[in-house]
Amino acid sequence: MTKRRWGTRVAPERLNWVIAGSKKQLVKQIAKSANVSEAVALETILDHLQSELEPNGLPSWWPREETLPEPA
Repeated sequence: MTKRRWGTRVAPERLNWVIAGSKKQLVKQIAKSANVSEAVALETILDHLQSELEPNGLPSWWPREETLPEPA
C-alpha cells in the first residue's frame, strides 16, 4: 500500500465527521483498488473534485435546489 511519507502533508487535520457507512466503504474500496491509504484516496478524490468547481464554488453537477440561500 502506498502512503504519503510521514511529515509531507501540509497542515494535516483529523476529520471528525459522521458519514454513511456505505460511503466510508466506497472510499476504502477505492483505496484498496488503487493500493493507497484511505487518506490518499480521499485527497485524490477531492483534488479531482476541486478541478471541477465553478465560480460559485460548486461542481456543475451539484443539485441547485439543495443549495443554501446566500446570506442577506
